[in-house]
Amino acid sequence: MSSLIPIGTYVLAKWPSTYNYYKARIIDHTDDNNYVCQFLDETVVALPSKYVDLPEKFQRTTKKLSLMHNEQMFFDRSLTFNSMIISLCWIAVFLYAQHCFYHYAESSNGALFEQYPLIVIKYLLLWFILQLVFARYFPHYGREQLVYIKESHPRIFYKHRSNSLLSFAITCLLMYLFRERIPLRELTKSYYLLALFSLGIALTFSLILLTNKLFSRYCSIPVNENDPNQKQTQFDFHLFLSIRPGIILWPALNFLLFLTILKYNRQISIRFAISILLQTIYIINVFMNETSMIRQSLDISPPSSFDAIFTNLCWVPFMATLTSFYIGRSNRPVNTYSLFLAVILFIFGFVLQRLAMRQRS
Repeated sequence: MSSLIPIGTYVLAKWPSTYNYYKARIIDHTDDNNYVCQFLDETVVALPSKYVDLPEKFQRTTKKLSLMHNEQMFFDRSLTFNSMIISLCWIAVFLYAQHCFYHYAESSNGALFEQYPLIVIKYLLLWFILQLVFARYFPHYGREQLVYIKESHPRIFYKHRSNSLLSFAITCLLMYLFRERIPLRELTKSYYLLALFSLGIALTFSLILLTNKLFSRYCSIPVNENDPNQKQTQFDFHLFLSIRPGIILWPALNFLLFLTILKYNRQISIRFAISILLQTIYIINVFMNETSMIRQSLDISPPSSFDAIFTNLCWVPFMATLTSFYIGRSNRPVNTYSLFLAVILFIFGFVLQRLAMRQRS
């Protein structure tokens, strides 16, 4: 065991089930030459030697390491060739699914279809502006607060305001009040273009972060109300763009489809109403536990990574609404057994979600 790193040495150790490396201290060696590492949150994990190494092996300068002596996360190895191939595969699946469901939707007005890109750009821009205002100026909801720092600015404190539930309610209220002015049918038929533009935004934002080396590691810190530095927190635009617009876009698209069907068909089917209701219950539960979920996501994957941006801005809102879109435009009668099975599966998934949130907290 003489070739092993000595006990008491601070190393970078891989957190299980992630690509992230954290600062840890070796407290023991096992008989099979594994390291027993204690992380900064006092979690003790036994890791193989291939997942533990000295900070110098990560090609970081002494200056950067000295600035990060209190930071939990040091390095992220998710940007590899294999991860890029996997991301491209998920993009291909996303585009194929959107093309099959939305691109072949019938359009009775060819001239109007040519105007869809302008409509999409206009309302996507309005969407991001509204959500930015809501996220920045609406009050925080909940007892738990999240204060964190980033590697790129270790002396700047950021505070996340968990106000997605209020933002969602105000968004739906505005959509309902201005339903006569919003081109409901055009936006509904341009779901495919909405998905494409959202994917373009995710790719562009990720490329900007990558070329400017802005992939900062995040570290949540305990809230200290007596600390004068924590009282001067800033708004994190990177975290906002990677999470907030997409997480509210999912229920907003469902509500858009609901208003469209209500306006032009004058009736809502039972299974469509149940589909919207079940998804809304799930979404509200996410909003009510927003702080704990954001805290957990900071520990698993950097929010400015492409995987996080693509998942929150593209995959979640547009793949989750496939069910609502399919049911909304289908005229098939309700199958009682299928409806019962769907409710059972929802309850099972909802219970798993609650258990996962309880374990995180």
